[in-house]
Amino acid sequence: RAAAPDDLWLHTQKYHSAHVLIRTGGRKVPDEVLLAAAQICAFFSDGKAGDKIPVDYCERRFVKKPPRAKAGFVTYTDFKTVLVTPDRHEKEEG
Repeated sequence: RAAAPDDLWLHTQKYHSAHVLIRTGGRKVPDEVLLAAAQICAFFSDGKAGDKIPVDYCERRFVKKPPRAKAGFVTYTDFKTVLVTPDRHEKEEG
């Protein structure tokens, strides 16, 4: 499925990582949701052993894949950065 232009896209700065997408449905994302998504993004990165990992986020409309770029390579603009401690956010059974 394609992301909507106003969905939020997250990726760690300086580290290889998975990207995270928050579907906004056109609504403002609560800060706690943004921080949790950034922590998950940091957890699934090469920086997961650290703390204060910079995670960039922007609307999906500002994420572009350059022509002939390698798979997974994108550029992005109009972003903000949060510093987070990696956290997988798994629920404990019990």
